[in-house]
Amino acid sequence: TALTQIIDDEDQQDELTQRIDQPLERINDSKNGNDFLKWEYNRDGDCWRSPYSNEYFPQPHEDDMSDAFYPTGNLKEMEAKANTMIKEYSLLYFANPLANAYFFETTESGFGACFLIMNSLNQEKGVKQGEWHSIHSFTVDENVTGKHTYTLVSTVFLRLELKGESFGSMSVCGTSNKRSESTLAKTDKPEEHLIRLGKMLEKNESYLRDELDSVYVGKSKQIINSTRIPEIYKNTKTLL
Repeated sequence: TALTQIIDDEDQQDELTQRIDQPLERINDSKNGNDFLKWEYNRDGDCWRSPYSNEYFPQPHEDDMSDAFYPTGNLKEMEAKANTMIKEYSLLYFANPLANAYFFETTESGFGACFLIMNSLNQEKGVKQGEWHSIHSFTVDENVTGKHTYTLVSTVFLRLELKGESFGSMSVCGTSNKRSESTLAKTDKPEEHLIRLGKMLEKNESYLRDELDSVYVGKSKQIINSTRIPEIYKNTKTLL
């Protein structure tokens, strides 16, 4: 926000904001009654498309959405199945997740997809407040050899506020990202695309989860241990 205030050129402002990932936010689908996640890929102006009802919220005037994007055909079919898939996946790893998927057109022979996961904790096991945000952005293109190339950029945000009588107060915040690419035989089956996307997503998120654990949680543990234990034990590997 501070940077955009000192940049006068609107095109440069747009380019900057497109390069910076923000934590996820939720909005309610008043037709369906459920919350869904807001992101650039389901946004049109100040409205966001729900994957449940396929309508934009807050609901605008009909004339305002004459050029809005709505997935059709295979894209709509894949988006519906992907939302079921990402919901089941998130329940395996998170306690209180909200997860959505959005599909969109990119080229005549390709498409894009975005999988989002937000998990929040409040007053559980010493966690005063905790948030996990996963953003997985895919592009799928047919290359010159006739194969499909899948490119994934994954970003994870972590924020933990801890408070307890035995350990006091502590805040842990961090972010990490990973890019991966895979080229596989061409397929026209929506289910095969989803299987390939799901495998790449799980692999990337597992890597980022381990990285955040070792860099932020593990390093914090090492620093705390070094300040609280006797000098002779500070370099003992088994304590880290």
